[in-house]
Amino acid sequence: MYSGERQAEKNSAELQIRRRRSHESLSELHHDIRSLMALAYPRLTAEAREEIACDHFTNAFSDRDFALKVKERAPKSLDEALKVLDTEVPCLVGSCCDITIGREN
Repeated sequence: MYSGERQAEKNSAELQIRRRRSHESLSELHHDIRSLMALAYPRLTAEAREEIACDHFTNAFSDRDFALKVKERAPKSLDEALKVLDTEVPCLVGSCCDITIGREN
């Protein structure tokens, strides 16, 4: 196996277990998911990559009800998922609020 394929598998595995960290803003999580997606799935179409990224983004929340609220809106891209959150709870997107929704305890 080529080292590039191993690196892609490593990044894919990291996406599977990625959880929002304490004091991590949703914007930071969004950025990290986007970066890992590009490394894990370099050959996917942009549309497919965005759909998978949305799932990884919401799966990173520790609060399942909160994740479900986002998934119910059926965002088509990672940016749309972040906009849903900005609309629902604007202060969660930046780091201005100390709310633990969607974070590891």
